[in-house]
This record gives sequence, structure tokens and C-alpha cells, in this order.
Amino acid sequence: MERLTYTVSEVAALVGISRASAYELVHAGEIRAVRFGRRIVIPRAVVEELLRGPLEDGASAPAHKEVSA
Repeated sequence: MERLTYTVSEVAALVGISRASAYELVHAGEIRAVRFGRRIVIPRAVVEELLRGPLEDGASAPAHKEVSA
């Protein structure tokens, strides 16, 4: 079974930032996270979105289209 969430430390390592920076981004709302008591986890979909994020040359990755039912 694939993991559904990652810890803040794991996400920091995946995107190449410090653990402290990752926590700052979570608290600022720039990285969406879920809190379970004192534990903070980041859904896999958010991690995938971060990894697909804006490209270095300023062009952004294809946007997700919302589908209404």
C-alpha cells in the first residue's frame, strides 16, 4: 500500500529545503498540511503538487482543472 502522508521532515528532504523552512511554510499556509493532535502530516497529493511546481525559467507547470459534477 502506498503512503498517503509524509512528515514535514520527509517533505523537506524531498524538496531540498531545511526542516525549519518546511515548518515555516506549513505554518504560513504555503504547504498544506493536516494536524492530528500534535502531529503534522502532509498529504501525498500536496507533495506531488510541490514537486510539479513552477519551473526555474518562470514557466509554471500545467494547472489542474477542477471538474464539477
